[in-house]
Amino acid sequence: MSPETEIAADGLTIVEIDMRPDAAYYPEVAVIALKRGLPRATERSVLTEELVHHRLGHVGEVTEAEWARQELRAHREAAKWLIPLDRLAEAIAASTCWHDVAAHLDVDTFYLERRIMDLSPEESRTLRRTLGRLELDL
Repeated sequence: MSPETEIAADGLTIVEIDMRPDAAYYPEVAVIALKRGLPRATERSVLTEELVHHRLGHVGEVTEAEWARQELRAHREAAKWLIPLDRLAEAIAASTCWHDVAAHLDVDTFYLERRIMDLSPEESRTLRRTLGRLELDL
């Protein structure tokens, strides 16, 4: 499902505005503000991150340390949601560089990097086995 569909299903509204950063979640008004004019992959990625903030119950004013923890957790969860392991393997096998992998997955490279960095040992083994099978099938 698309992040837009999930956001609507959760009763949130997306408002496109001229802003910095790329997106922000405002729980008190059930709104995700989105920077106008983002590339589609970036838009999809940051909307997913803000949806994760909502689903994790992240709320307004927190300490800087808590904000950093919330951001890291939201980045990790958004990357997992956006990039299932089987699709990651397919994209790597079909691509020649990381930018191609991100384009194949329709995600911002930041979230691809996050997903790769956070692979568990089991996910890494599974990815290697899957890539080995995909190479044999070529």
